[in-house]
Amino acid sequence: MTDEKKKHPGGRPTKFEEWMIEDVVELGQKGYCKVQIASKYDVTPNTLDNWGKKNPKFLSALARAKTHAISHMIKLAHENLNNRNYQSKLWEIMMRFVHGCKEDRNPIIVDFDECKTLEDKCDKIISHTLQGSISPDHCEKLIRSVCARANLKIEEIERRVEEIQTRLKNS
Repeated sequence: MTDEKKKHPGGRPTKFEEWMIEDVVELGQKGYCKVQIASKYDVTPNTLDNWGKKNPKFLSALARAKTHAISHMIKLAHENLNNRNYQSKLWEIMMRFVHGCKEDRNPIIVDFDECKTLEDKCDKIISHTLQGSISPDHCEKLIRSVCARANLKIEEIERRVEEIQTRLKNS
């Protein structure tokens, strides 16, 4: 027989709607992670991924939402650098586990509360680097950032970075 039976598509109807594309991005801007977005739509994170496979615009929206959510978290950390009550460990856990940031991509928060001088801050960063909690690349970035905030000239920043690299090599 050449009559082929039409295959039943199976499964339940999708909950996906076009308005969700922009909504996902807005949720990411508020700091929502994929689990929270899925919860809002009463689906699983895997369902969001499946929707993305079927709809490139939605896939792009998910990627943008993740970028916005991580940016939101980093902004919170920057706004609270001098806030003694800010839960930086909770922030680190959220970045690592909720938003999927790997440790080497995580911005490191160094507590500069006891540091009175630029030298103290640099020493603290070096100490964290020697302990292994900051990679040498992050050390250099933090030193540059701290020096820039102290309004040092670029030549002075470069001199300090070279000095610190030498100290790290000799340690």
